[in-house]
Amino acid sequence: MSEIINVHASLTATDSASPVIAGLLRNVRKLEAAVKSINGISASKLFPDSVSAGLQKITDEARKAASTYRTEWKSAYADSLRDARAFHRELDRLDRQTFNAPAG
Repeated sequence: MSEIINVHASLTATDSASPVIAGLLRNVRKLEAAVKSINGISASKLFPDSVSAGLQKITDEARKAASTYRTEWKSAYADSLRDARAFHRELDRLDRQTFNAPAG
């Protein structure tokens, strides 16, 4: 016994996202619009002159401090090398005196 059943179905769908995804998409589009509006604008137009001047002053001070540190470090390193070389010269001199001294 076999029966044949004919089924006719109608499927419908809606193209929509959950409220959370829809909100996220809106925020991404707002961010994209903001980035596009900023793109190509110079920093002087984005920041007031007082902020730009303050940032420039901080940057200049940081560069000066880094330069001073670099100079002092190089000087300390050179002094350390000089002292190490003098120490080893003295050790060599003492070795030569000890091993080259006449046996008596």
